[in-house]
Amino acid sequence: MKSLLRSVSGSGLTLLFIALVVLMLAAALGLSRVSGWIPLIVLSLTLALLLWQLAAELLARREGAGPDARGRRALAVIAWIGLLLLLSWLAGVVAGTTLFSIAWLRWHARERWPASLAQAAGLGLALWLVFGQILGSGLYPGVLLPLLG
Repeated sequence: MKSLLRSVSGSGLTLLFIALVVLMLAAALGLSRVSGWIPLIVLSLTLALLLWQLAAELLARREGAGPDARGRRALAVIAWIGLLLLLSWLAGVVAGTTLFSIAWLRWHARERWPASLAQAAGLGLALWLVFGQILGSGLYPGVLLPLLG
């Protein structure tokens, strides 16, 4: 039991994210039926993935993966999340997510350029179609787009 508690306490960042998602889920439950379904779906899936991540971390510790490897992996994830936020802030959600997807697929997932470009273009097109055209709710345009227009 002590080793399980020690393992769980070593997953502080994951536990912090789980707590934040649970708080956001609680807040999303207060939204109306129309505006609340997207946050509920996204946050529920995020919570499921975080719980999966916590289980993977606990299993890795049990199998003897060193803390240095976990620390580097956590730092890399934080850097990728920071890049996504930076690109979305600068270029907007659609363009920033598309650019981030290209970088992620090419350099992290080691996909070839054609596959990276095609998948990222599909994601950008889907975001633009679903949110911009079908739902009519424009996504954040970024700080650079207004400067260009």
